[in-house]
Amino acid sequence: LAITYTVSLNTVRDIGEKHTIALATSARRQTEAFFDKPTTDIKTLIEVFKHYGMDLPSALPDQTDPIPKERLMYTMLSVQIGNGYNYSALGYVFEDGSSATAFRADNEVNMEVMVRFIHQHYTGGTTSAMVRKYSRSTGFEVPMGGPPLYNLNADGKFAAYEQAKLMLSTQLDNGAWYPVSLLYRASGAIFMYPVVHPVVNRSGGFIGIASLAHTLDGVNGFLESVKGTPNTEVFAVQHSGYLLGSTHSVPYATVTTQPASAAVPAGCASSADTHEDPTLSEYQHGCRARARDFPYPPLQAAAADREFMTAAGLVFRVLTVDGDAYYAVSAEVANRFRFWGLNIILCMPESDILGDIVAGR
Repeated sequence: LAITYTVSLNTVRDIGEKHTIALATSARRQTEAFFDKPTTDIKTLIEVFKHYGMDLPSALPDQTDPIPKERLMYTMLSVQIGNGYNYSALGYVFEDGSSATAFRADNEVNMEVMVRFIHQHYTGGTTSAMVRKYSRSTGFEVPMGGPPLYNLNADGKFAAYEQAKLMLSTQLDNGAWYPVSLLYRASGAIFMYPVVHPVVNRSGGFIGIASLAHTLDGVNGFLESVKGTPNTEVFAVQHSGYLLGSTHSVPYATVTTQPASAAVPAGCASSADTHEDPTLSEYQHGCRARARDFPYPPLQAAAADREFMTAAGLVFRVLTVDGDAYYAVSAEVANRFRFWGLNIILCMPESDILGDIVAGR
């Protein structure tokens, strides 16, 4: 009987290992594809400057010419269309304070596209802005409810721009993934993970930064699709230990309103970094859970082994939590840009495999 039990348990664990590795491999491939597309799309944003010989907006010989704004506007719009309008935001910030962005608006219904150029010859503001809106469902332009061209006082170089500039200062020909940020919006701040890339003119001179970003929940959908068994849980965990995606029902991220003077805790982001007004009395803080603190014991057990959580390639473990066995896999996610370091962590109860075998018998 003991021999039979041992053989049966070994068989179960062999099945469990193969099953969890296959699921984790699928999750890793989907995650890599998800993070690879922005690295391709951002190249479209930066190449327009070399193609048209564009430079800093403030250096334009004709400050009233709408064509440069139109070029940027439709470049951004085409990238959004190519991604199903699913980027939470994308655009440019320039060294002279000019900016251009395409972002979700009106409670996610529309995509607002705005180009703001620093001008020296306009009255009523430091920038001249061109704004349009497009429906995310139909792609057609929708009424703005206001003038499509106006002047205002604004400087696009918010705090995150200066931080990104430092990150990219040593490599003008490649991009990087910026730390997870909190994007300010009138309807409420949202988490996003931006990819950033230097923008250079034809002579190779640095003139600004292009960026595009997904919302934090972007990974959750396809992680859910690879769970495999009812009680399997899948997580995307940065090498810093913070969660970036999860199939678990407990939220791993929170957003709260805090005084402007409040310190931003470790692992959190402030909407002040992406807000153009540095004088507000309150900003939002967004915080994510560490894997070691998340209320799912198998993930806590896995997080106790840093080598497992940050493993290169793919690693399988059997974890014992409160007397129950779990199959756990750590799968490294690769990317062509400088990445934060990310692994897929999949945890499957052995009882799920045993249940399937018993049902089969």
